[in-house]
Amino acid sequence: MSKIAFINGRIFDGETFRQNEALLVDDELISAFTSPHEIPSDYSIVDLKNDMLSAGFIDLQVNGGGGVLFNNTPNEAGLKSITQAHLKYGTTSLMPTVISDTTDKVNDCVNAVRNAIKTNSSLLGIHIEGPFFNSERRGVHKSDFIRKPKDEDIQFLIEIKDLPLMLTLAPEQLSLQQIGVLAAANIKLLAGHTDTNYRTISKAVEQGLSGFTHLYNAMSAATAREPNVMGAALALDKTTANIIVDGHHVHLDMVKIAYRCKPKGKLIFVSDAMATVGGADEFKLYGETIKEEKGRLINQEGKLAGSAISLIDAVKIATNDCAIPLEEALKMASLYPADYLGISDKIGRLKAGFKADIICFDKSFTIKNVWKSGQHI
Repeated sequence: MSKIAFINGRIFDGETFRQNEALLVDDELISAFTSPHEIPSDYSIVDLKNDMLSAGFIDLQVNGGGGVLFNNTPNEAGLKSITQAHLKYGTTSLMPTVISDTTDKVNDCVNAVRNAIKTNSSLLGIHIEGPFFNSERRGVHKSDFIRKPKDEDIQFLIEIKDLPLMLTLAPEQLSLQQIGVLAAANIKLLAGHTDTNYRTISKAVEQGLSGFTHLYNAMSAATAREPNVMGAALALDKTTANIIVDGHHVHLDMVKIAYRCKPKGKLIFVSDAMATVGGADEFKLYGETIKEEKGRLINQEGKLAGSAISLIDAVKIATNDCAIPLEEALKMASLYPADYLGISDKIGRLKAGFKADIICFDKSFTIKNVWKSGQHI
């Protein structure tokens, strides 16, 4: 068993920063906060040297990392590369995300997570993004795969009972009955790549739709007389909105508006990261080369194709450029996604009995150290 005491830092416990206190970790779990003068003699000391400590980040939308795109490498080795790449940037838990593809490919991705989650503690479940989208809002999702669900698709999704599952869909592509059936199966349903109106979204929320994928992007915009999807995401308080804060997907002032509109806990950072995080600056998507140019990932049409950031970048941009307090930015990358998945009693904060997923970063938002389940990465 490893026993660690963290001292001389600003320690964010999930609610507030603590100073002049020591955080104790006992093997895989956090054991207590205590005075630095009362640390038991059998604990190893980690001097933070005035850097900051917080719970590890939780990313609900990760398409790739370490040079690997999940769609292209739907196996345990691919998932290991992805999670290891994001660990270095402070993301200790994530939902690997498969974008619109063949039914066989999606099934391969589900089985890969099903097998890998037994030994890869960074995996939380799976996020299936598509293919039940509005073709007018498909973005870089391949048009060949965009369709309405069949009865066998609904049954396939319901039968993924052993894994936490997020599903991004266009509500107009399903019946309200289908949405209700999926929600009743404990699937987290999010609206995305949708061109529908406020009324349809509201009825879908009544049936169990609980969130929105990459707020503002690939959804119908609000107007004076029709809130549409964008307005619904901002106005419906019980829903969660996930947002990509990379300085490219969303104008920084629009991030500020979302922060002002959504109740505390209902705006979450996601990276929508592609293979370039911790990897080369280009990769293949549907056989097409996607390149990073000035921080943007674009295809040959010039469309954005996911992002090149990790969550520490979102925290930095939100804090420095969007007037979001650091405490809230950290929650939006850790506690709030844990709340959305219903696992905030285990991860997402630094508290006795919680998993010791811990990150250390400095004032410039550079990740200095990461501990996963108490083990130094």
